[in-house]
Order: sequence, then structure tokens, then C-alpha cells
Amino acid sequence: MWPMPGKSCSKLNHEKKRFPDCIKVFACNLQAEMCRRLLPYYNWQKEVLPALAMIVGRAGYVKLQGGRLEVTLKRFRNGEIDYAARHLCEDLNRLQPVTLDRFHLPIRYHVQ
Repeated sequence: MWPMPGKSCSKLNHEKKRFPDCIKVFACNLQAEMCRRLLPYYNWQKEVLPALAMIVGRAGYVKLQGGRLEVTLKRFRNGEIDYAARHLCEDLNRLQPVTLDRFHLPIRYHVQ
């Protein structure tokens, strides 16, 4: 439990809080970078965050094919989001991502 009533916060172990804080900062920076990458392909600047959430939360398939991990997102009915998702996948593929395990498999993203 967090500080008991009447107990001082200075006695808490602040190191335990540092790791979750670092994860939150990393996630926030990653979200900002993904929005920055998506913005050139999506005209509605005020709605770029919900559009990114739709793309990232989209169901899809992951398949190991020819030594490469293929990540396929299902199509979007909204043409603007589909266009933005396809270009975002192209941008991510230009970064040549690999898995972080011992196999370092290349990852390829695309929309169905």
C-alpha cells in the first residue's frame, strides 16, 4: 500500500517507482514520434492521435515466412486512415526493424 495515514513519503523506496516512470516516458516519446511520422499522410492534425490508436490497435496477422516476420494489418474502411497506415508501414519498413530476441529476424509491416 502507498503511505499509510500519518507516515512520511520520504521513507518510500523511490527506486521502485523509477522503472515504471521510465516506461511511461518511453511510451510517451514513442507515441509522439509515431504521430510525427503519421502526420504527413493524415490531413487532420487534431485527429492524428485517434487515427494512430486505430492503426496500432488494428487486428492482423503475424507470420514467419522465409526467415522474416510478416505483420499484416487488416484493411481499413476509412480511405484516409488506410492510406496513412500503408505509408506508416512503408516508413517503418525503411527503418529495417528486427526482433529483439536472439534471432534478430527482420520485420516487415504492411496492410492487407
